[in-house]
Amino acid sequence: KNLESNDIQSQSIFLDPRFKKYGFSSDDKFETCKSQLSRKLQQLNIDIPNNEENPENQNTSLVQSSSSIWKKFDDQVSSVVGQNNSFVASVVELDKYLSENLLNRQLDPLKWWSSRKQIYPRLYEIVKRRLCVPATSVPSERVFSKAGLVLNSKRTRLTTSKVEKIIFIQSNM
Repeated sequence: KNLESNDIQSQSIFLDPRFKKYGFSSDDKFETCKSQLSRKLQQLNIDIPNNEENPENQNTSLVQSSSSIWKKFDDQVSSVVGQNNSFVASVVELDKYLSENLLNRQLDPLKWWSSRKQIYPRLYEIVKRRLCVPATSVPSERVFSKAGLVLNSKRTRLTTSKVEKIIFIQSNM
């Protein structure tokens, strides 16, 4: 439940294809996370090739207007259409992702995303930031530095069970 209160962690749960909405304790927390991600997707400026030609763009070459009033109007309309397209595309991408079956818990979610980055290009951009491995081992270094064992040869001889016990004791002191 503490994971759900942190935006980054809740988004990581949502974007993990092994969990999606089933990783949340309530529908409210899931919906909150979904709306946060939807807003993030809309803010992304990604050039995504569109296979369908936009019919409005085909007609623009037919009607040339020299009036500055029409130019301002056309600029306003195109900006609204662009915003609507971004919103619709992000909603469709989210819904399509959620409609896919859950990934088996033992499989690698990063490989799953790598194989689907063309299908979910906007989500993939967020996934790269959320499902990443931390670059440091600060918590474990902190535990060992408390004991003065950061660069000690004895540290390499510790068994897994001993390390677990040391970490448990140090983190609970």
